[in-house]
Amino acid sequence: MSHYDNVKTAIQTGGVIPFLGAGINLFGRKGDEQFRPKECLPSGAELAGYLATKFRCSVPDKTDLLRVSQYAETM
Repeated sequence: MSHYDNVKTAIQTGGVIPFLGAGINLFGRKGDEQFRPKECLPSGAELAGYLATKFRCSVPDKTDLLRVSQYAETM
């Protein structure tokens, strides 16, 4: 059994939890490609902008995901 087989088995059985890091959701996107719902995943700023529009947020920085999500949850 190879190292990769061991890692795969450990992930499947819950013995290892992969941490892929910030930006993994952008893998495969071209550098200038913009977020389109149901076509690709958003960056944090793109998700914040989407939610700010959807929830009509009145926060100053509509790319701040923490503030926009707090506003959406509170309101």
